[in-house]
Amino acid sequence: MIRTLLVDDEFYIRQRLMIIVDWNDLGFTIVGEAENGTKALEEIEKSNPHLLIADINMPGMDGLDLIREVKSRFPDIFVVFLTGYDTFEFAQHAINFGAVGYLLKPVNRAELVEQLEKVKIRISELESAKHGIVISKGKTPVKNLTVQQVKSIIEESYRMPDLSLDYIADKLGYNANYISGLFKKIIGISVVQYITNCRMEAAVKLMNEGQDSMTLADICEQVGYYDVFYFSKRFKELYGAPPSDYYSNIKQEKKRDRST
Repeated sequence: MIRTLLVDDEFYIRQRLMIIVDWNDLGFTIVGEAENGTKALEEIEKSNPHLLIADINMPGMDGLDLIREVKSRFPDIFVVFLTGYDTFEFAQHAINFGAVGYLLKPVNRAELVEQLEKVKIRISELESAKHGIVISKGKTPVKNLTVQQVKSIIEESYRMPDLSLDYIADKLGYNANYISGLFKKIIGISVVQYITNCRMEAAVKLMNEGQDSMTLADICEQVGYYDVFYFSKRFKELYGAPPSDYYSNIKQEKKRDRST
């Protein structure tokens, strides 16, 4: 079960979250609740959760301060933010601070389930990566070694526009269907989705750390896409907003920082 901590200063919000879905049926269990960031840190020490669902606006230590502290002290904990404001600027801040997603109040059941499924995938990836590191010290089972090789190829070659499942399978000398099934079984997502995730993470890094003179087309090309429209579609599916909006906000923030 994925241990989950609920953090919101409004009692009825926490109660709604508890009953809106069948947590156990989805593979989650509520291990505690807190009304502010300070109490949340105390609960984290006691219950060691995998997932934190936290309000952005709370008295005292707010959600952004909380995630900074969590990522510093408990880097393996995943965070989903709650907010009453449907703005892309918030989504951007959530991504930059390390959140895996956000939910609008009042929380919609379908959207909550969608976020929980994303968290399950990310936890599966994290656990698989940890497992690979541990077993590499001894005799690594062939299946785990193969998956680690697939991940390494993707992370080293995502800039190649023609990077594909067939390319990876040929490089390793395996059948593509075998690689596809094995990877999804162990990691929890498809090879194609893992390639997309690597490319999008690289794109976000370029937007944040690259030169302002870089265009969206430049970024698109550097992360392995010929088609800006297709890149934009994939980016929006993953982050909930088009890359043009994200990049524009990043440039505005950089400009404000330089002027202060």
